[in-house]
Amino acid sequence: LEWIAVRSEAQFLLKVDDDVYFRPAPLLAQLRDRPSAQYAWGYWDYNSPVPRTEGDPFYNTYEDHPDEVFPPYPRGVVRVLSMDIVRLLADAGRRGVLRTIYGDDPCIGVHMQQL
Repeated sequence: LEWIAVRSEAQFLLKVDDDVYFRPAPLLAQLRDRPSAQYAWGYWDYNSPVPRTEGDPFYNTYEDHPDEVFPPYPRGVVRVLSMDIVRLLADAGRRGVLRTIYGDDPCIGVHMQQL
């Protein structure tokens, strides 16, 4: 995020998994009508339990994340963040104030909750 936050003048950051067939034209048309600030879009997970079983690739201890469920987060299949959010996350990351957990998708929700 830090690289794109300082080098791009785009309004949005789009993340798409490599196994997704993506058609940019419909999404770009949809984004034209969306606010260019404080915007996060995607398939949201609102009640994802924190994996507590050792050996799970996304295992988090209570020290890593004390809650039983992750805060809401956009799943990584396709997600869009407005650049103001990207820049806030990058700045918080540079300052070392973001707590990191295992699992890149829920980590976005944890980080957004910390802003």
